[in-house]
Parts: sequence; structure tokens; C-alpha cells
Amino acid sequence: MKIADIKLFDNLTDVYYFNRFSKAKITVNQGGTYSSKTYSIIQNIIDFAIENNNTISTITAFTYNKLEEDSLRHFKRIMQEDKVRRWFVDPSLVRGPYRLINGSIIEFRVYDSVGKARGPKRDLLYISEANMVPWDIADETTLLGRK
Repeated sequence: MKIADIKLFDNLTDVYYFNRFSKAKITVNQGGTYSSKTYSIIQNIIDFAIENNNTISTITAFTYNKLEEDSLRHFKRIMQEDKVRRWFVDPSLVRGPYRLINGSIIEFRVYDSVGKARGPKRDLLYISEANMVPWDIADETTLLGRK
């Protein structure tokens, strides 16, 4: 089933479409505060998880505080919408991992060392404020994102 058939979101931005139709293996989003980057990327991650059964999407940032005040806050706001919430097994979780009814998982993680970043495989990775994440940790998480 294609997300376009489901119509989860009423308002989609240029940032959403930029990410949705990017063919690049790594897509970089730049822009100022309140440019809808994180919100639109979270919408894309939810779309991806719904369209692709049994996938793992990881959302990370340089600290748990940053993760919670930005990405996780947007994620929870989006999950308030009935059309989105119905796809999740338990949308009331505080920090996840959030399981979808199709077997996909969206997790929120912070890696404070290369060793912790090494290991878990994923299908999709979003690094919020990637410029703040040490290069060796960011590099390790993106390498493991390749299957």
C-alpha cells in the first residue's frame, strides 16, 4: 500500500517532498530554525515505516535532551493524529521503541561512543543536528544503516 493512498498528513511542505523523492543514499537538510526540517523528516520516517513492513528506523541526536526536545516532541505531536496513531501498537510509550502493526519499528537512541553505535542494523537513519554528533559516531551509524 502506498502512503499516497492513505493520506496520513493534511499539510506537507517542500522539505517533506525534497526528502520523500530524494534518490540519494544520504540526504542533507539545511535550513534555519522553524524551517520544518525535523517535522517533515519525521513524517517521512512514519511514511517509510508504514509502507515497508518489518523495517527499523532510528532517530538519533547528540544528547537525550536534544532528542526529546526536538525529534521526539515532533513525533509525539504527529502521533496525536488519529490517522497516524492507528498504525502503532502502543502509541502511549514515553521513549519507544514504537512498534507498528506491520512489524516496523521506530526507535529513538543516542550513541555516546563508537562502541554503542556499532552493532544494531537499521533500514533508515535520521541524525538530528548531525553537525553536533562526533564524526566517528555518525560514520559508524551510517555504515551500519547499509544492509
